[in-house]
Amino acid sequence: MDYVQNRLGGEKVLEIEALNAMLETKALENFIRPINDLHEVENPAIRFRALTPLNAQELYYVIIAGERDLYTSSYINGVYPAMMQKMGNRGDSLLESVGFDHFKKFIKIAAGYNMLPNFLSSFPEQDRARVLMTAFVNGLDKSGSLEDGVDVADSYASISEDIKPVADQMLENVKRNYEDAVQSNNKKGMVIYDLLYKLFQSATDSTINLSKEFSIPPVYSVSYNALANGDTGRVVMQVFFYGDKDGQRNYQEFVPQFPSSLWKRSETKQWVSFSSLKGKPILVFANKPLDEQSGEVDKAQAALCSYLSEKDLNPTIVVHRGHSYYAPYTIEQLAPTAKIVFLGSCGGYHLIHDVLSHASDAHIIASKQIGKLVINQPFFDLLNDKLRNGNNIDWIPFWREFRTRAGKTEGFDDY
Repeated sequence: MDYVQNRLGGEKVLEIEALNAMLETKALENFIRPINDLHEVENPAIRFRALTPLNAQELYYVIIAGERDLYTSSYINGVYPAMMQKMGNRGDSLLESVGFDHFKKFIKIAAGYNMLPNFLSSFPEQDRARVLMTAFVNGLDKSGSLEDGVDVADSYASISEDIKPVADQMLENVKRNYEDAVQSNNKKGMVIYDLLYKLFQSATDSTINLSKEFSIPPVYSVSYNALANGDTGRVVMQVFFYGDKDGQRNYQEFVPQFPSSLWKRSETKQWVSFSSLKGKPILVFANKPLDEQSGEVDKAQAALCSYLSEKDLNPTIVVHRGHSYYAPYTIEQLAPTAKIVFLGSCGGYHLIHDVLSHASDAHIIASKQIGKLVINQPFFDLLNDKLRNGNNIDWIPFWREFRTRAGKTEGFDDY
Protein backbone atom coordinates (compact mmCIF):
# COMPACT_ATOMS: atom_id res chain seq x y z
CA MET A 1 0.00 0.00 0.00
CA ASP A 2 2.89 2.39 0.69
CA TYR A 3 4.10 1.98 -2.89
CA VAL A 4 0.60 2.66 -4.19
CA GLN A 5 0.11 5.77 -2.07
CA ASN A 6 3.52 7.11 -3.07
CA ARG A 7 2.78 6.55 -6.75
CA LEU A 8 -0.65 8.14 -6.50
CA GLY A 9 0.97 11.08 -4.71
CA GLY A 10 3.11 11.71 -7.76
CA GLU A 11 6.28 10.00 -6.61
CA LYS A 12 8.01 7.95 -9.29
CA VAL A 13 8.31 4.31 -8.25
CA LEU A 14 11.21 2.57 -9.96
CA GLU A 15 10.59 -0.83 -11.57
CA ILE A 16 6.84 -0.56 -10.99
CA GLU A 17 6.10 -3.30 -13.54
CA ALA A 18 8.48 -5.70 -11.80
CA LEU A 19 6.92 -4.77 -8.47
CA ASN A 20 3.42 -5.44 -9.78
CA ALA A 21 4.54 -8.81 -11.13
CA MET A 22 6.05 -9.71 -7.77
CA LEU A 23 2.90 -8.69 -5.89
CA GLU A 24 0.79 -10.75 -8.28
CA THR A 25 3.01 -13.78 -7.69
CA LYS A 26 2.82 -13.34 -3.91
CA ALA A 27 -0.96 -12.99 -4.03
CA LEU A 28 -1.22 -16.12 -6.14
CA GLU A 29 1.07 -18.23 -3.97
CA ASN A 30 -0.05 -17.09 -0.52
CA PHE A 31 -3.75 -16.40 -0.93
CA ILE A 32 -5.35 -17.32 -4.25
CA ARG A 33 -4.04 -20.85 -4.71
CA PRO A 34 -4.63 -21.86 -1.07
CA ILE A 35 -8.31 -20.88 -1.19
CA ASN A 36 -8.77 -22.27 -4.70
CA ASP A 37 -7.26 -25.60 -3.67
CA LEU A 38 -9.80 -25.89 -0.85
CA HIS A 39 -12.79 -25.40 -3.17
CA GLU A 40 -14.39 -28.64 -1.99
CA VAL A 41 -14.18 -27.65 1.70
CA GLU A 42 -17.64 -26.56 2.81
CA ASN A 43 -16.59 -24.74 5.98
CA PRO A 44 -15.72 -21.15 4.90
CA ALA A 45 -13.73 -20.55 8.10
CA ILE A 46 -11.34 -23.29 7.01
CA ARG A 47 -11.32 -22.58 3.31
CA PHE A 48 -10.73 -18.83 3.59
CA ARG A 49 -8.47 -18.85 6.65
CA ALA A 50 -5.57 -17.49 4.56
CA LEU A 51 -7.50 -14.24 4.01
CA THR A 52 -8.04 -13.50 7.72
CA PRO A 53 -4.94 -11.31 8.28
CA LEU A 54 -5.65 -9.10 5.26
CA ASN A 55 -7.37 -5.72 5.47
CA ALA A 56 -9.89 -4.43 2.93
CA GLN A 57 -7.29 -2.71 0.77
CA GLU A 58 -5.09 -5.80 0.63
CA LEU A 59 -8.09 -7.91 -0.35
CA TYR A 60 -8.82 -5.38 -3.10
CA TYR A 61 -5.36 -6.01 -4.55
CA VAL A 62 -5.81 -9.78 -4.22
CA ILE A 63 -8.83 -9.36 -6.51
CA ILE A 64 -6.83 -7.24 -8.94
CA ALA A 65 -3.99 -9.78 -8.96
CA GLY A 66 -6.37 -12.72 -9.24
CA GLU A 67 -8.31 -11.62 -12.30
CA ARG A 68 -7.25 -14.72 -14.25
CA ASP A 69 -6.81 -17.20 -11.41
CA LEU A 70 -9.50 -16.71 -8.76
CA TYR A 71 -12.12 -19.44 -8.82
CA THR A 72 -15.66 -18.14 -9.00
CA SER A 73 -16.46 -19.45 -5.52
CA SER A 74 -13.22 -17.94 -4.17
CA TYR A 75 -14.34 -14.51 -5.32
CA ILE A 76 -18.08 -14.78 -4.62
CA ASN A 77 -17.89 -16.49 -1.24
CA GLY A 78 -14.46 -15.43 -0.04
CA VAL A 79 -12.44 -12.42 -1.14
CA TYR A 80 -15.24 -10.05 -2.17
CA PRO A 81 -17.51 -10.42 0.90
CA ALA A 82 -14.51 -10.31 3.26
CA MET A 83 -13.30 -7.10 1.61
CA MET A 84 -16.71 -5.45 1.81
CA GLN A 85 -17.24 -6.52 5.42
CA LYS A 86 -13.89 -5.09 6.49
CA MET A 87 -14.76 -1.83 4.71
CA GLY A 88 -18.10 -1.49 6.48
CA ASN A 89 -19.89 -2.35 3.22
CA ARG A 90 -18.88 0.99 1.69
CA GLY A 91 -17.65 0.58 -1.87
CA ASP A 92 -17.10 4.31 -2.32
CA SER A 93 -14.87 4.45 0.75
CA LEU A 94 -12.93 1.44 -0.49
CA LEU A 95 -12.09 3.06 -3.81
CA GLU A 96 -11.11 6.30 -2.09
CA SER A 97 -8.83 4.40 0.28
CA VAL A 98 -6.87 2.94 -2.66
CA GLY A 99 -6.91 6.20 -4.58
CA PHE A 100 -9.06 4.63 -7.32
CA ASP A 101 -6.02 2.60 -8.33
CA HIS A 102 -6.96 0.01 -11.00
CA PHE A 103 -10.63 0.93 -10.52
CA LYS A 104 -11.53 0.06 -14.11
CA LYS A 105 -10.11 -3.43 -13.72
CA PHE A 106 -11.95 -3.82 -10.41
CA ILE A 107 -15.26 -2.81 -12.01
CA LYS A 108 -14.60 -5.17 -14.92
CA ILE A 109 -14.01 -8.07 -12.53
CA ALA A 110 -17.08 -7.24 -10.43
CA ALA A 111 -19.23 -7.13 -13.57
CA GLY A 112 -17.75 -10.43 -14.72
CA TYR A 113 -18.96 -12.10 -11.53
CA ASN A 114 -22.28 -10.21 -11.63
CA MET A 115 -21.41 -8.43 -8.39
CA LEU A 116 -21.30 -4.91 -9.80
CA PRO A 117 -24.92 -4.16 -8.78
CA ASN A 118 -24.06 -5.20 -5.23
CA PHE A 119 -20.94 -3.05 -5.21
CA LEU A 120 -22.56 0.09 -6.62
CA SER A 121 -25.54 -0.32 -4.30
CA SER A 122 -23.15 0.06 -1.37
CA PHE A 123 -22.63 3.73 -2.29
CA PRO A 124 -24.88 5.75 0.08
CA GLU A 125 -25.05 8.51 -2.53
CA GLN A 126 -25.94 7.09 -5.94
CA ASP A 127 -24.65 10.24 -7.61
CA ARG A 128 -21.18 9.00 -6.72
CA ALA A 129 -21.91 5.70 -8.45
CA ARG A 130 -22.96 7.60 -11.56
CA VAL A 131 -19.77 9.67 -11.48
CA LEU A 132 -17.71 6.49 -11.16
CA MET A 133 -19.39 4.84 -14.13
CA THR A 134 -19.01 8.04 -16.16
CA ALA A 135 -15.25 7.82 -15.64
CA PHE A 136 -15.45 4.15 -16.59
CA VAL A 137 -17.12 4.98 -19.91
CA ASN A 138 -14.93 7.91 -20.91
CA GLY A 139 -11.74 7.62 -22.94
CA LEU A 140 -12.40 4.32 -24.70
CA ASP A 141 -11.06 5.78 -27.94
CA LYS A 142 -7.67 6.27 -26.26
CA SER A 143 -7.35 2.59 -25.36
CA GLY A 144 -4.94 0.43 -27.31
CA SER A 145 -7.52 -2.35 -27.75
CA LEU A 146 -11.26 -2.96 -27.84
CA GLU A 147 -11.15 -4.80 -24.51
CA ASP A 148 -12.12 -1.71 -22.52
CA GLY A 149 -15.19 -1.28 -24.72
CA VAL A 150 -16.17 -4.89 -24.08
CA ASP A 151 -15.81 -4.25 -20.34
CA VAL A 152 -18.16 -1.26 -20.57
CA ALA A 153 -20.74 -3.34 -22.43
CA ASP A 154 -20.48 -6.08 -19.83
CA SER A 155 -20.87 -3.61 -16.97
CA TYR A 156 -23.93 -2.04 -18.55
CA ALA A 157 -25.54 -5.46 -18.94
CA SER A 158 -24.84 -6.20 -15.28
CA ILE A 159 -26.66 -3.15 -13.94
CA SER A 160 -29.26 -2.41 -16.64
CA GLU A 161 -32.09 -3.95 -14.60
CA ASP A 162 -30.88 -3.75 -11.00
CA ILE A 163 -29.58 -0.16 -10.98
CA LYS A 164 -31.43 1.41 -13.87
CA PRO A 165 -30.66 5.09 -13.06
CA VAL A 166 -26.92 4.38 -13.21
CA ALA A 167 -27.37 2.34 -16.39
CA ASP A 168 -29.40 5.17 -17.96
CA GLN A 169 -26.60 7.58 -17.10
CA MET A 170 -24.09 5.22 -18.75
CA LEU A 171 -26.23 5.22 -21.89
CA GLU A 172 -26.30 9.02 -21.91
CA ASN A 173 -22.53 9.16 -21.40
CA VAL A 174 -21.98 6.81 -24.33
CA LYS A 175 -24.22 9.00 -26.48
CA ARG A 176 -22.37 12.14 -25.39
CA ASN A 177 -19.00 10.55 -26.15
CA TYR A 178 -20.26 9.59 -29.60
CA GLU A 179 -21.43 13.14 -30.28
CA ASP A 180 -18.07 14.51 -29.10
CA ALA A 181 -16.28 12.07 -31.43
CA VAL A 182 -18.42 13.22 -34.36
CA GLN A 183 -17.72 16.86 -33.50
CA SER A 184 -13.97 16.26 -33.45
CA ASN A 185 -14.01 13.80 -36.39
CA ASN A 186 -12.54 11.12 -34.12
CA LYS A 187 -13.22 8.05 -36.25
CA LYS A 188 -12.17 5.50 -33.64
CA GLY A 189 -14.36 7.14 -31.03
CA MET A 190 -17.27 7.26 -33.46
CA VAL A 191 -17.02 3.53 -34.17
CA ILE A 192 -16.67 2.44 -30.54
CA TYR A 193 -19.37 4.63 -29.03
CA ASP A 194 -21.81 4.12 -31.91
CA LEU A 195 -21.47 0.36 -31.50
CA LEU A 196 -21.95 0.57 -27.73
CA TYR A 197 -24.95 2.89 -27.99
CA LYS A 198 -26.77 0.66 -30.44
CA LEU A 199 -25.81 -2.46 -28.51
CA PHE A 200 -27.22 -1.00 -25.29
CA GLN A 201 -30.41 0.11 -27.01
CA SER A 202 -30.92 -3.24 -28.74
CA ALA A 203 -31.39 -4.94 -25.38
CA THR A 204 -34.78 -3.23 -25.04
CA ASP A 205 -35.56 -2.04 -28.59
CA SER A 206 -36.32 -4.94 -30.93
CA THR A 207 -36.38 -2.63 -33.97
CA ILE A 208 -32.59 -2.28 -33.86
CA ASN A 209 -31.02 -4.89 -36.13
CA LEU A 210 -27.40 -5.28 -35.05
CA SER A 211 -26.70 -7.78 -37.83
CA LYS A 212 -27.72 -5.23 -40.44
CA GLU A 213 -26.06 -2.32 -38.68
CA PHE A 214 -22.66 -3.96 -38.33
CA SER A 215 -22.70 -6.76 -40.94
CA ILE A 216 -22.36 -9.51 -38.35
CA PRO A 217 -24.21 -12.82 -37.83
CA PRO A 218 -27.49 -12.60 -35.86
CA VAL A 219 -26.92 -11.73 -32.21
CA TYR A 220 -30.25 -12.67 -30.65
CA SER A 221 -31.10 -15.79 -32.62
CA VAL A 222 -29.71 -18.93 -34.24
CA SER A 223 -31.71 -20.39 -37.10
CA TYR A 224 -32.42 -24.11 -37.26
CA ASN A 225 -30.82 -24.21 -40.70
CA ALA A 226 -27.59 -22.78 -39.26
CA LEU A 227 -27.50 -25.68 -36.80
CA ALA A 228 -28.34 -28.42 -39.32
CA ASN A 229 -25.55 -30.37 -41.03
CA GLY A 230 -25.64 -29.77 -44.78
CA ASP A 231 -27.93 -31.91 -46.91
CA THR A 232 -28.73 -34.33 -44.08
CA GLY A 233 -30.44 -31.64 -42.02
CA ARG A 234 -29.22 -33.32 -38.83
CA VAL A 235 -28.33 -31.26 -35.78
CA VAL A 236 -25.36 -32.71 -33.92
CA MET A 237 -24.74 -31.99 -30.25
CA GLN A 238 -21.58 -33.03 -28.41
CA VAL A 239 -21.49 -33.16 -24.60
CA PHE A 240 -18.25 -33.34 -22.59
CA PHE A 241 -18.29 -35.12 -19.22
CA TYR A 242 -15.41 -35.64 -16.79
CA GLY A 243 -14.55 -38.50 -14.47
CA ASP A 244 -14.78 -36.92 -11.01
CA LYS A 245 -17.70 -37.65 -8.68
CA ASP A 246 -19.68 -34.63 -9.85
CA GLY A 247 -19.14 -35.59 -13.48
CA GLN A 248 -20.37 -39.12 -12.83
CA ARG A 249 -23.43 -37.80 -11.01
CA ASN A 250 -24.19 -35.32 -13.80
CA TYR A 251 -23.93 -38.11 -16.36
CA GLN A 252 -26.31 -40.33 -14.39
CA GLU A 253 -28.86 -37.51 -14.33
CA PHE A 254 -28.24 -36.66 -17.98
CA VAL A 255 -29.01 -40.06 -19.53
CA PRO A 256 -32.61 -40.40 -18.24
CA GLN A 257 -33.51 -37.12 -19.95
CA PHE A 258 -33.74 -39.05 -23.24
CA PRO A 259 -36.79 -41.33 -22.90
CA SER A 260 -37.03 -44.31 -25.25
CA SER A 261 -40.33 -43.00 -26.59
CA LEU A 262 -38.54 -40.02 -28.14
CA TRP A 263 -34.92 -41.12 -28.52
CA LYS A 264 -33.02 -44.17 -29.75
CA ARG A 265 -30.00 -44.97 -27.58
CA SER A 266 -26.71 -46.45 -28.79
CA GLU A 267 -23.42 -46.77 -26.96
CA THR A 268 -19.86 -48.00 -26.98
CA LYS A 269 -17.45 -48.45 -24.10
CA GLN A 270 -16.44 -44.82 -24.45
CA TRP A 271 -19.54 -42.86 -25.36
CA VAL A 272 -23.32 -42.86 -25.62
CA SER A 273 -25.49 -41.38 -28.36
CA PHE A 274 -29.16 -40.54 -28.74
CA SER A 275 -31.01 -39.98 -32.01
CA SER A 276 -34.46 -38.45 -32.13
CA LEU A 277 -37.36 -40.71 -33.14
CA LYS A 278 -39.86 -37.91 -33.61
CA GLY A 279 -39.57 -34.54 -35.27
CA LYS A 280 -36.37 -33.27 -36.83
CA PRO A 281 -33.23 -35.46 -36.88
CA ILE A 282 -31.20 -34.63 -33.77
CA LEU A 283 -28.07 -36.55 -32.73
CA VAL A 284 -26.63 -36.16 -29.23
CA PHE A 285 -23.21 -37.64 -28.42
CA ALA A 286 -21.65 -37.70 -24.95
CA ASN A 287 -18.46 -39.30 -23.72
CA LYS A 288 -18.78 -41.45 -20.62
CA PRO A 289 -17.24 -40.09 -17.39
CA LEU A 290 -14.51 -42.72 -17.23
CA ASP A 291 -11.56 -42.87 -14.86
CA GLU A 292 -9.42 -39.74 -14.79
CA GLN A 293 -6.28 -41.09 -13.16
CA SER A 294 -5.67 -43.61 -15.93
CA GLY A 295 -6.54 -41.09 -18.63
CA GLU A 296 -9.53 -43.11 -19.83
CA VAL A 297 -11.84 -40.10 -19.91
CA ASP A 298 -9.34 -38.21 -22.10
CA LYS A 299 -9.16 -41.17 -24.47
CA ALA A 300 -12.95 -41.36 -24.61
CA GLN A 301 -13.28 -37.70 -25.53
CA ALA A 302 -10.56 -37.96 -28.17
CA ALA A 303 -12.12 -41.12 -29.62
CA LEU A 304 -15.53 -39.48 -29.86
CA CYS A 305 -14.06 -36.40 -31.56
CA SER A 306 -12.29 -38.66 -34.07
CA TYR A 307 -15.47 -40.63 -34.74
CA LEU A 308 -17.51 -37.50 -35.38
CA SER A 309 -14.84 -36.19 -37.74
CA GLU A 310 -14.59 -39.48 -39.65
CA LYS A 311 -18.37 -39.67 -40.08
CA ASP A 312 -18.59 -36.02 -41.12
CA LEU A 313 -20.84 -35.30 -38.15
CA ASN A 314 -20.07 -31.68 -37.34
CA PRO A 315 -21.21 -30.58 -33.87
CA THR A 316 -23.03 -27.27 -34.03
CA ILE A 317 -23.97 -27.44 -30.34
CA VAL A 318 -21.29 -28.19 -27.76
CA VAL A 319 -21.93 -28.59 -24.04
CA HIS A 320 -19.42 -28.58 -21.19
CA ARG A 321 -20.63 -30.50 -18.13
CA GLY A 322 -17.83 -30.22 -15.61
CA HIS A 323 -16.06 -27.96 -13.16
CA SER A 324 -14.41 -24.74 -14.29
CA TYR A 325 -10.92 -26.26 -14.16
CA TYR A 326 -11.99 -28.79 -16.81
CA ALA A 327 -13.44 -26.16 -19.15
CA PRO A 328 -10.15 -25.39 -20.95
CA TYR A 329 -9.92 -29.06 -21.98
CA THR A 330 -13.40 -28.90 -23.49
CA ILE A 331 -12.62 -25.66 -25.28
CA GLU A 332 -9.38 -27.09 -26.67
CA GLN A 333 -11.44 -29.82 -28.38
CA LEU A 334 -14.20 -27.46 -29.48
CA ALA A 335 -15.38 -27.97 -33.04
CA PRO A 336 -15.06 -24.80 -35.16
CA THR A 337 -18.55 -25.56 -36.52
CA ALA A 338 -20.11 -24.86 -33.10
CA LYS A 339 -22.91 -22.30 -33.22
CA ILE A 340 -24.13 -22.74 -29.64
CA VAL A 341 -21.70 -23.42 -26.79
CA PHE A 342 -23.01 -24.06 -23.30
CA LEU A 343 -20.51 -23.82 -20.44
CA GLY A 344 -22.20 -25.39 -17.44
CA SER A 345 -19.31 -24.72 -15.08
CA CYS A 346 -18.89 -21.97 -12.51
CA GLY A 347 -17.73 -18.69 -14.01
CA GLY A 348 -17.84 -19.99 -17.57
CA TYR A 349 -18.51 -16.43 -18.66
CA HIS A 350 -14.81 -15.63 -18.20
CA LEU A 351 -13.89 -18.07 -20.97
CA ILE A 352 -15.90 -16.42 -23.72
CA HIS A 353 -12.79 -15.14 -25.51
CA ASP A 354 -11.26 -18.63 -25.48
CA VAL A 355 -14.43 -20.11 -26.98
CA LEU A 356 -14.57 -17.51 -29.73
CA SER A 357 -10.95 -18.19 -30.65
CA HIS A 358 -12.04 -21.74 -31.58
CA ALA A 359 -15.57 -21.06 -32.86
CA SER A 360 -15.83 -17.44 -33.94
CA ASP A 361 -19.59 -17.39 -34.62
CA ALA A 362 -20.67 -19.24 -31.49
CA HIS A 363 -23.49 -18.07 -29.24
CA ILE A 364 -22.28 -18.74 -25.71
CA ILE A 365 -24.39 -19.53 -22.66
CA ALA A 366 -22.49 -19.36 -19.38
CA SER A 367 -22.83 -18.33 -15.77
CA LYS A 368 -21.01 -15.42 -14.19
CA GLN A 369 -21.26 -17.14 -10.84
CA ILE A 370 -22.01 -20.71 -9.76
CA GLY A 371 -23.14 -23.21 -12.40
CA LYS A 372 -26.44 -24.80 -11.37
CA LEU A 373 -27.62 -28.30 -12.29
CA VAL A 374 -31.22 -27.13 -11.72
CA ILE A 375 -30.66 -24.63 -14.55
CA ASN A 376 -28.37 -26.60 -16.85
CA GLN A 377 -30.56 -29.67 -17.31
CA PRO A 378 -33.89 -27.85 -17.90
CA PHE A 379 -32.06 -25.68 -20.42
CA PHE A 380 -31.11 -28.77 -22.44
CA ASP A 381 -34.63 -30.13 -22.19
CA LEU A 382 -36.12 -26.95 -23.64
CA LEU A 383 -33.39 -26.68 -26.27
CA ASN A 384 -33.97 -30.27 -27.40
CA ASP A 385 -37.71 -29.66 -27.61
CA LYS A 386 -37.11 -26.64 -29.85
CA LEU A 387 -34.69 -28.56 -32.04
CA ARG A 388 -36.96 -31.58 -32.52
CA ASN A 389 -39.70 -29.20 -33.60
CA GLY A 390 -37.36 -27.51 -36.07
CA ASN A 391 -37.67 -24.15 -34.33
CA ASN A 392 -35.20 -21.33 -34.63
CA ILE A 393 -33.58 -20.46 -31.31
CA ASP A 394 -34.69 -16.92 -30.54
CA TRP A 395 -32.94 -16.14 -27.30
CA ILE A 396 -35.14 -13.47 -25.76
CA PRO A 397 -38.41 -15.47 -25.97
CA PHE A 398 -36.41 -18.64 -25.22
CA TRP A 399 -35.22 -17.27 -21.88
CA ARG A 400 -38.69 -15.96 -21.07
CA GLU A 401 -40.15 -19.40 -21.66
CA PHE A 402 -37.36 -20.99 -19.68
CA ARG A 403 -37.99 -18.65 -16.74
CA THR A 404 -41.68 -19.56 -16.83
CA ARG A 405 -40.84 -23.26 -16.78
CA ALA A 406 -38.11 -23.05 -14.16
CA GLY A 407 -39.83 -20.58 -11.87
CA LYS A 408 -37.78 -18.56 -9.40
CA THR A 409 -34.54 -20.49 -9.62
CA GLU A 410 -31.61 -19.02 -7.71
CA GLY A 411 -28.75 -18.18 -10.05
CA PHE A 412 -30.91 -17.78 -13.18
CA ASP A 413 -30.01 -14.11 -13.59
CA ASP A 414 -26.30 -14.95 -13.54
CA TYR A 415 -26.56 -16.79 -16.90
